[in-house]
Amino acid sequence: MLPDEYIALEFKGMSGAGAIEVDKNLTFRIRGLNNIHVLDCFVNVALEPADGVVDFGKINSRTIKNTSVSETFSVVMTKDPGAACTEQFNILGSFFTTDILSDYSHLDMGNGLLLKIFHKDGTATEFNRFSQFASFSSSSAPSVTAPFRAELSANPAETVVEGPFSKDVILKITYN
Repeated sequence: MLPDEYIALEFKGMSGAGAIEVDKNLTFRIRGLNNIHVLDCFVNVALEPADGVVDFGKINSRTIKNTSVSETFSVVMTKDPGAACTEQFNILGSFFTTDILSDYSHLDMGNGLLLKIFHKDGTATEFNRFSQFASFSSSSAPSVTAPFRAELSANPAETVVEGPFSKDVILKITYN
């Protein structure tokens, strides 16, 4: 069991830790450590395709104005085979970016296109927000695959610029 409080950093006064009344100490304390729960399991996360690239191929700039183009990819989460994994836990994921968002679910590609990512059930993911990716228990399958669909569409407020393009999105995960 962890202590509830830990002093992470302390600057002491000239005479030591509060030795005289005029001394000033600056203390940074971390509280609530007793609320941390340590799991006896972790997952390895991989992307399919293995190179992590969603390739839309060649896109016709005239066609994309009227229809979207989509490709699928998956996030594969596998329990560590050497861990006990006796407790139930969830994996939450977020597609993170510091780039410009048109709204929470549309990433501006910078060339007149917008990227949107959909869960298997058809609901749009929200960039920079965590959502449920998988649930594991001691009796669950050792691996869970979360399929997604990435969709490119024309930004109605911009002109599509022809030529190569790419955008990096970071996959963040957390245990819950």
